[in-house]
Amino acid sequence: MAMGKLATIKRAVLELTSTFNTSDPYTLCELLEIEWRKVSLPGHVRGLYIPVRMHNKRYVLIHKDIVPSWQRFVCAHELGHHVLHGDLMKGTHIDTFTISSTKDHTEFEANAFATFLLMVDQHLQFPFPLDAVASASQKKDSRELAQILRDRTAEYC
Repeated sequence: MAMGKLATIKRAVLELTSTFNTSDPYTLCELLEIEWRKVSLPGHVRGLYIPVRMHNKRYVLIHKDIVPSWQRFVCAHELGHHVLHGDLMKGTHIDTFTISSTKDHTEFEANAFATFLLMVDQHLQFPFPLDAVASASQKKDSRELAQILRDRTAEYC
């Protein structure tokens, strides 16, 4: 993924968080009228973003049996699908394969969105260096992005 695409995703996150004055993915879903629920999902499925065009509704489903920090990441990831990919999505899910997949750019972009969103500080600034995210993205390794997020979150909370 080019630095330009990451910069575009970062701008989308900063625009969203400054518009709504929050970086909490659950609150953002509510403000964007996206219904979210923690539910039982098949073992490998961590979350789903489901736009229902006929009823103009959107849903984020999060696996209730994963740890809360992953639930938050999954919610942010699915919100990323909404913001970045709009209603072109047809119920894409994040699972143990797609979280590390290099084949689907939409999954990687949603992971980058989630990483940026969860790193925005209380002043709605992004203190994490773009080059570190770019470095991980050049390897197309979503697990590295998630690890960066987990390792560095404590520094900014």
